Amino acid sequence: MVQSTQIKVMSLTEAYKDILQVVKRTASSEIKNREFAILAEVSHINSKVYGGCQYIRSVGDDDSELQLVVPVEIAAALETKHFYEFSGSFEVSSSPNFGFFQFRVSHAILQGANMKLEAKKQAANEIIEKGYLDKYKDDFSRLRGKEKCRVALVTSQQSQVIRDVQEVFKQHRGIAYDLIPVKLSVSSVIAEGIASAAGGGYDVIMIVRGGGNENDFNVFNESNVVKAIYDSQVPVIVGIGHTDNNTFADKAADRSETTPSKAARYLVDMLGVPAPINHRPSDQRRRYANRSYIPPQNQVQTFKKSQAGSMVILTAIIAMLIIAVGIAIFVFVPKLFETILTSQ
Repeated sequence: MVQSTQIKVMSLTEAYKDILQVVKRTASSEIKNREFAILAEVSHINSKVYGGCQYIRSVGDDDSELQLVVPVEIAAALETKHFYEFSGSFEVSSSPNFGFFQFRVSHAILQGANMKLEAKKQAANEIIEKGYLDKYKDDFSRLRGKEKCRVALVTSQQSQVIRDVQEVFKQHRGIAYDLIPVKLSVSSVIAEGIASAAGGGYDVIMIVRGGGNENDFNVFNESNVVKAIYDSQVPVIVGIGHTDNNTFADKAADRSETTPSKAARYLVDMLGVPAPINHRPSDQRRRYANRSYIPPQNQVQTFKKSQAGSMVILTAIIAMLIIAVGIAIFVFVPKLFETILTSQ
């Protein structure tokens, strides 16, 4: 029987600190020997000085946070809401509250105010300069009357808008769609999904997502997403929830709608209502269809009866004409003779 050893119970924070010390002892020197240059925006400057350095909070372009250990003389020149190129090395953090690693800065070079805004400007310049917005826009006219349509639905696998799109697609039985699952917060993954759909033999690509705050839609301004739309030979419909169609993805797409449901509705309307399986008969066909079946022998009898009835009616008419002529002769001829004799 294996005898269990007594394990000291501690808080999660204490356990993290303990394991951080182990990492420091085993890998600290190797980590420090690797130099990096990173771009980060200063979000908070701690005025307190510890060992000639100040602890500064920074944010990367993907909103990841990193604590910087900055010498006082360098920290004095830093400003919040400005981003810098920081040179230095990583080291194991002293507290898990600030992440497992921190960055010890040796140099800092100012790059500009508001890193995200600057990144947007650079992406916009690239998109415009490379002509990604000059794509020929497909008018989807070739889809009119098409009975079957294969759609690649590029969105998150957990997105609630899938059901909304499905409900609209049900109005046209010829639409079949495949989900191209992507992470809607990562531009490279979205771009890969679009490229995959473009080579999948689909008739239409639809990029959809639900509502959110403005930052959630920044990914659709990234140059790699816009380039993927531009490169696609398959027409692209973008339906981003509750936006004013201001993203570059909207502008590059062949068609842009403000919600996923509207994007699906546009496709259904372009395809048109398919002819029903059982076509409705014309008025003439419907009249014949509503007549009961009469066997051939009964049809002959009916015809004979109809012919006999017609003969009776014709005979009656002739008899009436003869009687009328007889009355006319009986009344008018004597008067005619009387008139002739009187005149003589």
